[in-house]
Amino acid sequence: MDPDDESAALAHQQELDHEERGALDAMLDPDTWRQIRGSPAYWVSTHGQIISTMKRRPRMIAPIKSGKYLAITYWDSEHRRHREYVHRLVLKTWVGDPRPGQEAGHLNGNRHDNRLANLAWVTRQENANHRIIHGTVGVGASNPMAVLTDEKVRSMRADRIAGMPYYKIAAKYNVSTMTAHRAITRTSWRHIE
Repeated sequence: MDPDDESAALAHQQELDHEERGALDAMLDPDTWRQIRGSPAYWVSTHGQIISTMKRRPRMIAPIKSGKYLAITYWDSEHRRHREYVHRLVLKTWVGDPRPGQEAGHLNGNRHDNRLANLAWVTRQENANHRIIHGTVGVGASNPMAVLTDEKVRSMRADRIAGMPYYKIAAKYNVSTMTAHRAITRTSWRHIE
């Protein structure tokens, strides 16, 4: 290649790189987008979206389902791979790291709604309270391991008030005596009056 052609090609590439960077800067409004700390090729929006600028053209990262939440895999500036929940990335990037004992909470109960406005660092107890309020906690019959229903627990309690012994109530509802005792004495099934 002719040296003049080579320098012209290099100048043209630098111009394109500069134009792309300008377009990217315009697209990544600082009020809406921030870089992931330690990973300059990844950006997080207040809407819970992630963009990678590792390749020539920026691309939106599609999160994957990891358990009940959405997660992404990304690389830091030292080329180490990380997998993190999107809600935690949004909070770490926009709010900062959690204090000891804090976890990420989805304020509206939707685990896939990773907008900054829907997220907060909360204590474990606050998060548990949110799950109860939103009905996303497995309490009572909504627990996948439950063998009783709300109605059965009410009937068991009525049987006990009527004088039936725990072991007979357990046999009637096909549960262990301990399960019957816990449901009747409100050690479990506390949410049922």
